[in-house]
Amino acid sequence: MYPFSDISTATNNFSANCLSSNSFRCCLHNRDIVVFQRNSAIKLTSLSFVIDLLLSAGATIAVL
Repeated sequence: MYPFSDISTATNNFSANCLSSNSFRCCLHNRDIVVFQRNSAIKLTSLSFVIDLLLSAGATIAVL
């Protein structure tokens, strides 16, 4: 897990490199990652499917 301050800095306070309204691509500690900002409106099963898909492709994921 990464500290929130590191994630916020890497995503430019969640305003840079948006993949969608709740996901961001960035470089954190020299690793290319996708950050998902989860809220109660997103079904966890849908998010889990996307996370599993990305992990199977070798991605590093941080979920807030």
